[in-house]
Amino acid sequence: MSEMVLDTQEIVSLSRKGKPPPGGDVFITSTTAQELFFLRVKGSGKPAYWIPTLHKVRHAELMDRKEWRLLVKEYASRGSAYRDRHLDRLVADFGRDYPPIVETGHTSIARIINERKGWLFPMCADVGGLKFLREMRSRADYLDEYGIRCKPLNGKAVNSALPMFHAFVGTYAMKLDYRNSLNDIFILSVASNWRAPLLTRDRLLANFSKNYLGAEVEDFQGRGKINFPENFRETQKMRESKMYVNKNWRMIADLKRRGLD
Repeated sequence: MSEMVLDTQEIVSLSRKGKPPPGGDVFITSTTAQELFFLRVKGSGKPAYWIPTLHKVRHAELMDRKEWRLLVKEYASRGSAYRDRHLDRLVADFGRDYPPIVETGHTSIARIINERKGWLFPMCADVGGLKFLREMRSRADYLDEYGIRCKPLNGKAVNSALPMFHAFVGTYAMKLDYRNSLNDIFILSVASNWRAPLLTRDRLLANFSKNYLGAEVEDFQGRGKINFPENFRETQKMRESKMYVNKNWRMIADLKRRGLD
């Protein structure tokens, strides 16, 4: 089996039960990692705690745990403008339709997981006063044990996500918190851009992928496996939706912040 992306519900269920993932190279997205490690405050979507830049992740072994805690405390005491100034940044503005969102650190999140430094999540969260630390450690250990890697939300996926989200909200009922539906679209967009199958328990998302993106959906052990063949083409519905995307909507991904601090 080749690459496969697991959605949030799937990875949460597998890690809780301690079951191994499907064979092959298994990934999650940085959006899923945000939910997995409680990186966003429910309701507002604001950062729940500080995460280190790419540079600090790369050289994490140069400091012991005590030094890391002191560093995290220092950054946690600063304002978000200072803390996040060297992290990649995503801004999504939906005019008067939905509250705007600002997200930072997708590339750092992916690097933490890909370099098997998941211990940074509960450490940073602990300084930030969050709970669920034992659960976070367990999830980090699970990713490490099975070598599950992470694909970041990048500019190409963001560009694809805007028309996808516009088509989705015009067809299906939104979840209570619209950000949950948007996160589903971000995950789908990353998987489609990588042409990697997405394993999901969300039937609505699977139906949308088939009807609008022209993806192939098959049953995989009771879940939907969304496949994106190399030559897959969007349906006429999706092409028409792209023509009429709300002009007040925009998504901007600033990937120039390379985390050199």
